[in-house]
Amino acid sequence: MGTFTEQTTTNPNQSMILLADQKKRVKIEFRDTNSVYYNPTSVTLTVYKPDFTQMVQETYSGTSTYVKRESTGIYYMDFDTVGLDIGDYQFVWTWQDSVGGEMHYGVQYVFVVLVQVYGVFPYLRNQIDKAQKDLNTIVGYNDVQLWMYTKGGLQEINRMPPNTSFNFSDYPWNLHQQLLVDTATFVGLQSQGLCAIDSDANYSLQGNSFVIDHWSKISSFLSMLQTRINLHLKQFKVNYLTRIGGVKAERGPGFRQVSMFQAAPSGVSFGNILGVR
Repeated sequence: MGTFTEQTTTNPNQSMILLADQKKRVKIEFRDTNSVYYNPTSVTLTVYKPDFTQMVQETYSGTSTYVKRESTGIYYMDFDTVGLDIGDYQFVWTWQDSVGGEMHYGVQYVFVVLVQVYGVFPYLRNQIDKAQKDLNTIVGYNDVQLWMYTKGGLQEINRMPPNTSFNFSDYPWNLHQQLLVDTATFVGLQSQGLCAIDSDANYSLQGNSFVIDHWSKISSFLSMLQTRINLHLKQFKVNYLTRIGGVKAERGPGFRQVSMFQAAPSGVSFGNILGVR
Protein backbone atom coordinates (compact mmCIF):
# COMPACT_ATOMS: atom_id res chain seq x y z
CA MET A 1 0.00 0.00 0.00
CA GLY A 2 1.41 3.38 -0.98
CA THR A 3 1.85 6.09 1.61
CA PHE A 4 2.37 9.82 1.13
CA THR A 5 5.66 11.50 1.82
CA GLU A 6 5.44 13.90 4.73
CA GLN A 7 6.50 17.22 3.23
CA THR A 8 7.62 18.72 6.55
CA THR A 9 7.01 17.97 10.19
CA THR A 10 4.80 21.08 10.45
CA ASN A 11 2.60 20.40 7.42
CA PRO A 12 0.66 17.19 8.01
CA ASN A 13 -2.14 15.78 5.87
CA GLN A 14 -0.19 16.49 2.71
CA SER A 15 -1.08 20.18 2.60
CA MET A 16 1.59 22.70 1.74
CA ILE A 17 2.01 26.45 1.13
CA LEU A 18 3.75 27.74 -2.00
CA LEU A 19 4.48 31.34 -2.92
CA ALA A 20 3.22 32.52 -6.29
CA ASP A 21 5.68 32.22 -9.19
CA GLN A 22 7.72 29.58 -7.35
CA LYS A 23 8.32 25.86 -7.85
CA LYS A 24 7.59 22.89 -5.61
CA ARG A 25 8.42 19.21 -6.00
CA VAL A 26 5.28 17.32 -4.97
CA LYS A 27 6.12 13.73 -4.03
CA ILE A 28 4.49 10.42 -3.25
CA GLU A 29 6.17 7.35 -1.73
CA PHE A 30 5.19 3.70 -1.94
CA ARG A 31 6.27 1.31 0.81
CA ASP A 32 5.03 -2.13 1.73
CA THR A 33 4.14 -3.39 5.21
CA ASN A 34 7.85 -3.87 5.93
CA SER A 35 8.60 -0.24 4.92
CA VAL A 36 10.41 -1.44 1.82
CA TYR A 37 10.03 0.83 -1.21
CA TYR A 38 8.38 -0.68 -4.28
CA ASN A 39 7.10 0.43 -7.69
CA PRO A 40 3.35 0.07 -8.25
CA THR A 41 2.07 -1.37 -11.51
CA SER A 42 0.68 2.04 -12.50
CA VAL A 43 0.81 5.57 -11.08
CA THR A 44 -1.44 8.34 -12.42
CA LEU A 45 -1.57 11.99 -11.34
CA THR A 46 -4.45 14.40 -11.95
CA VAL A 47 -4.03 18.05 -10.98
CA TYR A 48 -7.05 20.33 -10.55
CA LYS A 49 -6.96 24.11 -10.68
CA PRO A 50 -8.68 26.35 -8.08
CA ASP A 51 -11.76 26.48 -10.34
CA PHE A 52 -11.78 22.62 -10.32
CA THR A 53 -10.92 22.32 -13.99
CA GLN A 54 -8.35 19.72 -14.92
CA MET A 55 -4.82 21.01 -15.42
CA VAL A 56 -2.79 17.80 -15.78
CA GLN A 57 -3.62 14.12 -16.10
CA GLU A 58 -0.79 11.73 -16.80
CA THR A 59 0.23 8.16 -16.09
CA TYR A 60 3.88 7.57 -15.35
CA SER A 61 6.05 6.10 -18.06
CA GLY A 62 9.70 6.38 -18.88
CA THR A 63 8.91 9.27 -21.23
CA SER A 64 6.08 11.00 -19.30
CA THR A 65 6.18 14.80 -19.26
CA TYR A 66 5.06 15.63 -15.73
CA VAL A 67 5.17 12.51 -13.56
CA LYS A 68 8.73 11.38 -12.88
CA ARG A 69 10.33 8.67 -10.75
CA GLU A 70 13.11 9.80 -8.45
CA SER A 71 14.05 6.32 -7.27
CA THR A 72 12.35 3.05 -6.40
CA GLY A 73 8.96 3.84 -4.92
CA ILE A 74 9.32 7.62 -5.06
CA TYR A 75 7.41 9.58 -7.71
CA TYR A 76 7.02 13.31 -8.12
CA MET A 77 5.91 16.27 -10.21
CA ASP A 78 7.79 19.56 -10.33
CA PHE A 79 4.96 22.04 -9.92
CA ASP A 80 5.78 25.41 -11.50
CA THR A 81 3.30 28.17 -10.56
CA VAL A 82 4.71 30.86 -12.87
CA GLY A 83 1.74 32.35 -14.70
CA LEU A 84 -0.81 30.29 -12.74
CA ASP A 85 -3.74 31.62 -10.73
CA ILE A 86 -3.60 32.09 -6.98
CA GLY A 87 -5.60 29.49 -5.08
CA ASP A 88 -5.91 25.87 -3.97
CA TYR A 89 -4.58 23.12 -6.25
CA GLN A 90 -5.50 19.47 -5.74
CA PHE A 91 -3.11 16.64 -6.64
CA VAL A 92 -5.00 13.37 -6.96
CA TRP A 93 -2.75 10.31 -7.17
CA THR A 94 -4.18 7.01 -8.41
CA TRP A 95 -2.24 3.74 -8.37
CA GLN A 96 -2.48 -0.03 -8.64
CA ASP A 97 -0.20 -2.38 -6.76
CA SER A 98 -0.82 -5.22 -9.24
CA VAL A 99 -2.32 -5.65 -12.69
CA GLY A 100 -6.09 -5.77 -12.35
CA GLY A 101 -5.82 -5.02 -8.63
CA GLU A 102 -7.68 -2.50 -6.53
CA MET A 103 -7.33 1.18 -7.41
CA HIS A 104 -5.99 3.34 -4.58
CA TYR A 105 -6.36 7.09 -4.24
CA GLY A 106 -4.66 9.86 -2.33
CA VAL A 107 -5.01 13.66 -2.41
CA GLN A 108 -2.46 16.38 -1.77
CA TYR A 109 -3.18 20.12 -1.58
CA VAL A 110 -0.90 22.93 -2.67
CA PHE A 111 -2.04 26.40 -1.62
CA VAL A 112 -0.50 29.01 -3.93
CA VAL A 113 -0.51 32.36 -2.12
CA LEU A 114 0.73 35.89 -2.63
CA VAL A 115 3.70 37.23 -0.68
CA GLN A 116 1.30 39.62 1.12
CA VAL A 117 -0.29 36.62 2.80
CA TYR A 118 3.05 35.41 4.12
CA GLY A 119 3.58 38.94 5.43
CA VAL A 120 0.55 38.69 7.74
CA PHE A 121 1.53 35.27 9.18
CA PRO A 122 4.02 36.64 11.79
CA TYR A 123 1.39 39.05 13.13
CA LEU A 124 -1.30 36.38 13.25
CA ARG A 125 1.04 33.85 14.86
CA ASN A 126 2.17 36.37 17.46
CA GLN A 127 -1.45 37.08 18.38
CA ILE A 128 -2.90 33.57 18.34
CA ASP A 129 -0.01 31.23 19.09
CA LYS A 130 0.89 31.18 22.80
CA ALA A 131 3.64 28.63 22.22
CA GLN A 132 5.32 31.01 19.79
CA LYS A 133 5.27 33.88 22.31
CA ASP A 134 6.32 31.85 25.36
CA LEU A 135 8.83 29.41 23.92
CA ASN A 136 9.96 31.17 20.73
CA THR A 137 9.18 27.99 18.81
CA ILE A 138 6.53 27.26 16.21
CA VAL A 139 4.65 24.32 17.67
CA GLY A 140 1.07 25.57 17.92
CA TYR A 141 -0.02 26.45 14.37
CA ASN A 142 1.64 25.61 11.06
CA ASP A 143 1.57 27.78 7.94
CA VAL A 144 -1.21 25.76 6.33
CA GLN A 145 -3.49 26.38 9.30
CA LEU A 146 -2.63 30.09 9.36
CA TRP A 147 -3.45 30.27 5.65
CA MET A 148 -6.86 28.68 6.23
CA TYR A 149 -7.61 31.05 9.11
CA THR A 150 -6.48 34.08 7.08
CA LYS A 151 -8.56 33.03 4.08
CA GLY A 152 -11.56 32.47 6.32
CA GLY A 153 -11.01 35.87 7.93
CA LEU A 154 -11.06 37.63 4.56
CA GLN A 155 -14.28 35.82 3.65
CA GLU A 156 -15.83 37.02 6.91
CA ILE A 157 -14.87 40.60 6.08
CA ASN A 158 -16.35 40.33 2.57
CA ARG A 159 -19.63 38.74 3.62
CA MET A 160 -20.52 41.39 6.23
CA PRO A 161 -23.02 43.82 4.65
CA PRO A 162 -22.55 45.71 2.50
CA ASN A 163 -20.85 42.79 0.72
CA THR A 164 -17.41 43.40 -0.73
CA SER A 165 -15.15 41.34 -2.96
CA PHE A 166 -11.65 42.02 -1.66
CA ASN A 167 -8.92 39.52 -2.42
CA PHE A 168 -5.40 39.41 -1.05
CA SER A 169 -3.99 41.48 -3.91
CA ASP A 170 -6.26 44.53 -3.40
CA TYR A 171 -6.98 44.36 0.34
CA PRO A 172 -5.92 47.65 2.06
CA TRP A 173 -3.10 46.18 4.15
CA ASN A 174 -1.65 49.53 5.17
CA LEU A 175 -4.86 50.61 6.96
CA HIS A 176 -6.69 47.43 7.92
CA GLN A 177 -4.19 44.64 8.44
CA GLN A 178 -5.16 44.30 12.12
CA LEU A 179 -8.79 43.77 11.11
CA LEU A 180 -7.74 40.78 9.01
CA VAL A 181 -5.54 39.48 11.84
CA ASP A 182 -8.48 39.74 14.24
CA THR A 183 -10.94 37.98 11.94
CA ALA A 184 -8.39 35.26 11.21
CA THR A 185 -7.87 34.86 14.97
CA PHE A 186 -11.63 34.55 15.43
CA VAL A 187 -11.81 31.79 12.80
CA GLY A 188 -8.85 29.99 14.36
CA LEU A 189 -10.25 30.16 17.87
CA GLN A 190 -13.51 28.59 16.70
CA SER A 191 -11.49 25.48 15.86
CA GLN A 192 -9.64 25.66 19.16
CA GLY A 193 -12.95 26.10 20.97
CA LEU A 194 -14.34 22.91 19.44
CA CYS A 195 -11.20 21.10 20.59
CA ALA A 196 -11.71 22.49 24.10
CA ILE A 197 -15.33 21.34 24.17
CA ASP A 198 -14.16 17.80 23.33
CA SER A 199 -11.22 17.73 25.72
CA ASP A 200 -12.20 19.79 28.80
CA ALA A 201 -12.94 17.52 31.76
CA ASN A 202 -13.46 17.48 35.52
CA TYR A 203 -11.90 14.90 37.86
CA SER A 204 -12.32 14.44 41.57
CA LEU A 205 -11.12 11.76 44.00
CA GLN A 206 -11.20 11.70 47.82
CA GLY A 207 -11.79 15.42 48.09
CA ASN A 208 -9.21 16.39 45.48
CA SER A 209 -10.48 17.88 42.24
CA PHE A 210 -8.87 18.69 38.93
CA VAL A 211 -10.74 20.96 36.52
CA ILE A 212 -9.78 21.58 32.89
CA ASP A 213 -11.85 24.45 31.52
CA HIS A 214 -10.57 26.09 28.36
CA TRP A 215 -13.91 26.63 26.63
CA SER A 216 -15.41 29.21 29.01
CA LYS A 217 -12.29 31.37 28.69
CA ILE A 218 -12.09 30.96 24.92
CA SER A 219 -15.79 31.76 24.64
CA SER A 220 -15.36 34.94 26.70
CA PHE A 221 -12.44 36.06 24.56
CA LEU A 222 -14.35 35.30 21.35
CA SER A 223 -17.21 37.49 22.54
CA MET A 224 -14.85 40.38 23.28
CA LEU A 225 -13.06 39.91 19.96
CA GLN A 226 -16.33 39.81 18.03
CA THR A 227 -17.36 43.13 19.54
CA ARG A 228 -14.06 44.70 18.51
CA ILE A 229 -14.27 43.22 15.01
CA ASN A 230 -17.81 44.49 14.50
CA LEU A 231 -16.81 48.04 15.45
CA HIS A 232 -13.80 47.93 13.14
CA LEU A 233 -15.81 46.35 10.32
CA LYS A 234 -18.51 49.02 10.56
CA GLN A 235 -15.98 51.81 10.13
CA PHE A 236 -14.17 49.85 7.43
CA LYS A 237 -17.34 49.41 5.34
CA VAL A 238 -18.37 53.07 5.85
CA ASN A 239 -14.98 54.22 4.57
CA TYR A 240 -15.25 51.81 1.66
CA LEU A 241 -18.70 53.10 0.68
CA THR A 242 -17.54 56.72 0.70
CA ARG A 243 -14.88 55.77 -1.86
CA ILE A 244 -17.18 53.94 -4.27
CA GLY A 245 -20.18 56.32 -4.18
CA GLY A 246 -23.12 57.53 -2.14
CA VAL A 247 -26.87 57.33 -1.86
CA LYS A 248 -29.20 60.01 -3.26
CA ALA A 249 -32.77 60.42 -2.00
CA GLU A 250 -35.46 62.52 -3.66
CA ARG A 251 -38.81 63.57 -2.29
CA GLY A 252 -41.67 63.33 -4.76
CA PRO A 253 -45.08 65.04 -4.59
CA GLY A 254 -47.75 63.39 -2.47
CA PHE A 255 -51.51 63.14 -3.04
CA ARG A 256 -52.31 66.27 -1.05
CA GLN A 257 -49.69 68.31 -2.87
CA VAL A 258 -50.97 67.20 -6.25
CA SER A 259 -54.56 68.02 -5.24
CA MET A 260 -53.54 71.49 -4.08
CA PHE A 261 -51.58 72.08 -7.28
CA GLN A 262 -54.52 71.12 -9.46
CA ALA A 263 -56.94 73.30 -7.45
CA ALA A 264 -54.71 76.40 -7.58
CA PRO A 265 -55.22 79.07 -10.26
CA SER A 266 -52.79 79.30 -13.12
CA GLY A 267 -49.56 81.14 -12.41
CA VAL A 268 -49.21 80.16 -8.75
CA SER A 269 -45.65 79.08 -7.88
CA PHE A 270 -45.03 76.16 -5.51
CA GLY A 271 -41.25 76.51 -5.47
CA ASN A 272 -38.83 73.71 -6.32
CA ILE A 273 -41.21 70.90 -5.34
CA LEU A 274 -44.10 71.34 -7.78
CA GLY A 275 -43.06 74.36 -9.85
CA VAL A 276 -45.49 76.88 -11.35
CA ARG A 277 -49.14 75.98 -12.02
